[in-house]
Amino acid sequence: MGETLLIFLLTITLAPSLVLINSVIAVNSTGGFSIRLIHRDSKESPLYPGDHLTRKERLERLIEQSKARSRYIESQILLQGSATSSINPDFVRLPVSYEAQMWYVAEIGLGTFSNGRGGRPSFMTYYLVVDSGSGFIWLQCDGANPSFNQDDPLYPYRRSLTFQFQPCSTPPEPNCNNGFLTHSLNYGNGAVADITLASEKFTFNSVEINLGMGCGFSQRNWDGLFGTNYRRGKPDSIAGVLGLGSGGWSLVTQLGPLSQSKFSYCLEEFNDELIPGLNTYLRFGSDATIRGGGPVHVTSIVLPGIETPLYYLVLEDISVGEQPVGFHPDDFTLRSDRRNRRIGGTIIDSGSPFSYLRREHFLRVAQLVVNHFAAHGFPVARPEYAYRGTLPLCFIGVPQMWDYYPTITFHFQGGADFEVTDPFALFVRHDEHDAVCLGIGVEEESKYDFIFGAMQQVNKKILYDLNVAQLSFANRVCTQDR
Repeated sequence: MGETLLIFLLTITLAPSLVLINSVIAVNSTGGFSIRLIHRDSKESPLYPGDHLTRKERLERLIEQSKARSRYIESQILLQGSATSSINPDFVRLPVSYEAQMWYVAEIGLGTFSNGRGGRPSFMTYYLVVDSGSGFIWLQCDGANPSFNQDDPLYPYRRSLTFQFQPCSTPPEPNCNNGFLTHSLNYGNGAVADITLASEKFTFNSVEINLGMGCGFSQRNWDGLFGTNYRRGKPDSIAGVLGLGSGGWSLVTQLGPLSQSKFSYCLEEFNDELIPGLNTYLRFGSDATIRGGGPVHVTSIVLPGIETPLYYLVLEDISVGEQPVGFHPDDFTLRSDRRNRRIGGTIIDSGSPFSYLRREHFLRVAQLVVNHFAAHGFPVARPEYAYRGTLPLCFIGVPQMWDYYPTITFHFQGGADFEVTDPFALFVRHDEHDAVCLGIGVEEESKYDFIFGAMQQVNKKILYDLNVAQLSFANRVCTQDR
């Protein structure tokens, strides 16, 4: 689930699930700082599931997480209307498990509490799910009727010396309750969090900063989304959500001058156990740079014209080997539906382990992949070989050590060619059937055209500069980016 951290990518992961331990690890004189992310399946993680999972079970978990993430993103698209539209929170009820599709947890220090007798004031520590698909930071506060189980006390905001509710303007704005600003957050599966907006001091190790947040006093439909560890005899540590998407109330935006509205990450290659390396860092401000090495590619981050936490890019075509698919420029265009919602387009999301394509686009890419394997004598596997229907294109008989996997290149606007050459970033082995499967999923019908997931982002330094709405990337060995 997901950085003081970020990434998102932030709709941020080294694919799957990371937990932030000892958030900020360094703050330099120019304001840059970095955050260490720990994979959810690491033994260092409070969410560590134990040593009992097999390689197959880990892969199936990643697939389920990808499916849940895809549905969650779709729910967010459906809930994003124009400024003049009215969205019914009950309109979107997709089968989403919020816990399954979040990959990071952030350990944060919150508030300022007196220790009495002249002792130094302290903060309280909470775990928040990191969600790059959300633009708000919130947690359950004292006085709420909890909608999900948590072992830590609900946040005692009344005792904090630095907590302040956000007053309404005069005359009051529409979202005003008892003189304070409120907001209703809608998530997948009909989950709703009604929050009262406030400011509070956040502590990320040596960094202290006042940020806008929400106190959740009324949450609905969160059953089974998170707060279910008690059913397995484990603690429930999650208190709320840390939003890393775009928008004025997200962590990235609020860090302001401290982050210079820039962040970067470098996702390590999946190893044979399908767990990214344990030392991954999210970098902000002057730490968020791409230095040395090969050429740096730059493409635009699309501004869709509505408030959305999602990050959109312009994908122009896809090539398999040297053969382009030949997509039309409009095939991946961000557009409006009859309800004036922005649909389609390409979303970059490291919170999704696998990338996803709309079926009609997937079939065109798949045909070129089929042609490549057929030329080397490897037929397409039967449909039942597919991993739970999510990774449908598999090939049988491919040797463990084979040097002829195709490169797949994603051609982004501005001549920014994102070339994926590593077989482990494109294919997963189905040991049960001696097959390999293309690590790109397919959705029968979706409100997006393409989700660019974490598996295909490995060993690239990726930099988001929100000041100029640009995304930059370059080849890197991410184990060296520490």
